[in-house]
Amino acid sequence: MELSKPVAENSLENLVQLTQRLWQASGDGLELEEVAEIVRALNELTLVGKIVADRVLNKHAVRNTIIRSWNPKFGVTISDLDDNIFLFKFKSEIDLRRIWNGEPWTIMGNHLNLKKWHADANVNDIDFSHSCFWIRIYGVPLTMQNNANGERIGKLLGHLLELDMREEGALYFR
Repeated sequence: MELSKPVAENSLENLVQLTQRLWQASGDGLELEEVAEIVRALNELTLVGKIVADRVLNKHAVRNTIIRSWNPKFGVTISDLDDNIFLFKFKSEIDLRRIWNGEPWTIMGNHLNLKKWHADANVNDIDFSHSCFWIRIYGVPLTMQNNANGERIGKLLGHLLELDMREEGALYFR
């Protein structure tokens, strides 16, 4: 019985040649085609988030915490892109809107900064330096609680997205 010699050498040489061709093609302007359905789904149903923490968090613990916190009705796929940076692909616009409008989110004691994702984006180019927060201001006299004064106060704090006067004696800003 004759045993054939493994073709590992041949396979390795072949792999090197294929890699060289790929590098050359990418340098020559290799053109790849986008799939329109995937682009639409990523643009419309995807968020990217960075957990602001002083250490890298356990990815499995983050996923489990987010699923429990968000409790999406139709599901979400969570992919890790980098240390403490995650991609959230929602199955439903209803879930995406609820999560987006419900921010800020705290995950394992750390702020989750969410941004809308665009299919052509590079995760390294996303600006995570700004985030939305609800701020509650107490002690505004009842005679001064109106939208115009609320907007004046809110603009002093930063970019005002929303004003909510739910209770007497308190203003909420986002």
